[in-house]
Order: sequence, then structure tokens, then C-alpha cells
Amino acid sequence: MHDGFDRVVFEFSGESLPSWRAEYVDSAAELGRGNRIGMAGEAILQIHVSGPSWLPEEEVEDQLASDQYYERDTAALPEEVYVQGPFEALSQYLIGLPAEVPFSVELLEDPTRLVVDLENRGE
Repeated sequence: MHDGFDRVVFEFSGESLPSWRAEYVDSAAELGRGNRIGMAGEAILQIHVSGPSWLPEEEVEDQLASDQYYERDTAALPEEVYVQGPFEALSQYLIGLPAEVPFSVELLEDPTRLVVDLENRGE
């Protein structure tokens, strides 16, 4: 937890840099199948990522399993995180929140990480 915001970090392997689109959505659906994904919380921040680790040359030992829910660790805001993909070079990350809050997404390198900062007003 950081002063004034909570942070969710996704780390990628491989040489390529990802591109992404992040937005709040009313509901979320599985890539490819279109089945509804239920999320804890009142707001869903959806992040679609394309580019990295689509077909890794080597097996990654600590890779997050796809189609899985992950509960928050120490952060105050995210109620859960859902990971799906890749599907046709696109991965989906969902963050369930108690309400929509201002957020920012930043790409960091060495290693490649997508950093999502969520404003935490202490509510």
C-alpha cells in the first residue's frame, strides 16, 4: 500500500513491449467465449493488453494462471483481480473495486511491467 494510492503490477516476459487499453466497464466477458465474468466490488476496471508473452519460447515458472481470480494481498482498494489470456495475442486483466476511482497506467521496463495506480481516498 502506498500513501494516497494502491498499486497493482503485472510483469511480462519476452522482448516485446505491450500496448494496452484501460477503462471502467459495467460488466466483463471472457475473451473468445463471451461468458460473463463475475467480479467482487461495484466497479470493474478492465485492462486489455496485447503484445508480450503471447507464445513464450520458454516455459515461465511463476506465470499467473489464466482464467483465475486473485484476492487482494495488502492493498485497501482492489477486492479481487481476474486474469485471462492470452487469446489471439490479447490478455485481459480485471480489477474489482468498491467504486470507480481515478487511476493511471504506466509502462516500466527492465523488467517489463504494467503499473496500475488506483487513488485511495481512505474510504
